[in-house]
Amino acid sequence: MGQTYSQFGQSTLFWEMLREGWGPAWILHSQLPEESALARQQSLETALLLHRGANFEALARKSAGLGLNEDPADYPRAPNPHNLGGRAAAAVAALEEGEWAGPLRTLKGWELVYLRRRFEGHRTRAGVQVVRIIHPIGSAVSQEKAKEMWTTLPLGGSQALLDSLPASFRHGRIEQDS
Repeated sequence: MGQTYSQFGQSTLFWEMLREGWGPAWILHSQLPEESALARQQSLETALLLHRGANFEALARKSAGLGLNEDPADYPRAPNPHNLGGRAAAAVAALEEGEWAGPLRTLKGWELVYLRRRFEGHRTRAGVQVVRIIHPIGSAVSQEKAKEMWTTLPLGGSQALLDSLPASFRHGRIEQDS
């Protein structure tokens, strides 16, 4: 994103990653620690299978309950936090075609992502096609609740961290704002 949008400073890049998944994911995982730990262990076991040579797409089909002729890949999309989620976008940015990353803590659970294809064009803007193996935690309701909490819970941290967040996001959520 920094290359695509040179006007973005470090704070803006940080904010985009938080806003598009990292923040709500931390809330969800902290609210469901046992479920998160179990899903993480499952994703580590999947990663071990992949390190031993298992086929990523075959494991993704099995994990999603898809048939042999069904495609487990996402539709091609731009490789940014809004389209892939903050954590997956950061991982995919470093991948070459045929590489995978994970486990990644996301709002859906623990994920492994595989870069099937990076389309022609500027690396940070050209579409990508990824395949995901998701070891889910929580329900859609708990994921939505984590997103809501992300926008309403009181904020804390160093002044530098708080200053890096948009004023509209901070307003009324920091002790000195009260």
